[in-house]
Amino acid sequence: MTLEEHTSGGMTLLKRERREAFALLGELVAENYAAGRRSYGASLKPELRRRTMEGFDERRLEFSSFRAFLEAGEEAGAVTLHEPPKGPDIEATPPGKPSLAATLAAGHSVSDTAPTPLLRKRIRRDLWKAFLDWDARWRRVYDKEEEAAVRFPAEPARLEHPESQELRRLVEEQPERFVEIEPISFDRQLEWLRDFAQTVGDPTARKALDAAVTDDRPMRAFSLALQANRPLRQQWNATKLAHVEEAIDQWAEGCNLQIEVYEPAFGSPRVEGADDRSSPKSMPERPDEHLSRLRAQLHEAIDRMPEAELLQLRLPVEYLVRR
Repeated sequence: MTLEEHTSGGMTLLKRERREAFALLGELVAENYAAGRRSYGASLKPELRRRTMEGFDERRLEFSSFRAFLEAGEEAGAVTLHEPPKGPDIEATPPGKPSLAATLAAGHSVSDTAPTPLLRKRIRRDLWKAFLDWDARWRRVYDKEEEAAVRFPAEPARLEHPESQELRRLVEEQPERFVEIEPISFDRQLEWLRDFAQTVGDPTARKALDAAVTDDRPMRAFSLALQANRPLRQQWNATKLAHVEEAIDQWAEGCNLQIEVYEPAFGSPRVEGADDRSSPKSMPERPDEHLSRLRAQLHEAIDRMPEAELLQLRLPVEYLVRR
């Protein structure tokens, strides 16, 4: 039975979930617009997945692509779509609102699509998500068998992915396989911001950071205050990286675990012995670990690519026709 055929209270399940997804899309775009943030297609999908505990999937809603989902959202009155003045990615605004990209383009000398340099050291994505997001709706555990941090909704969520249900079942049935992870609290991260602000010598920059810490949304305000000061932003990124590494190391030591905190820099060869801070010995990477890491890096890169570059990807036909 398809979603279209399944009925619930006089409305097909597909129509109900589409309506819910469009409403969520409209809420997200409206929030971004009110804050002066542009809502590009490449950034909207990851945020929709985050807000639905990774349950959102345009294919599950029977759309051929995320672009098709956005176009249907426009037809439903949730958003208005705008072709960008430069770059291939489409922008969404609240219904009837003008494009922020077109409005602000004249005042910016640097393209919003300019690539951001990657840090030479990067904490594993699974650990970063498990420890840095303090959203209490998530339950986080370390899978000793798979050697990875995983998370799933603590309580069943709307549009929840079947994999989350399966993971919840495994944790209940095999508790010895998993170790609970307590995320780094909001208060602790806020203290990092305060401590860093006290080290800034420039009075103007320090005043801006001090004000950001007292904002209703301090993390976002702090990030905005650093945007125009690249050296200070890089200094903060390095400081935050060290704090997160220390917190993960302390947790691992307390749980008697030896884990690799960092992953090799994307596109750079791994230097033997570098970044091996979570374990006294550097263990060679198994072929399956290398493949899993490579897949994750490619998925992450694809999620950031605009449509024009996605259309230039070369794939063997068999991957498109085989299911």
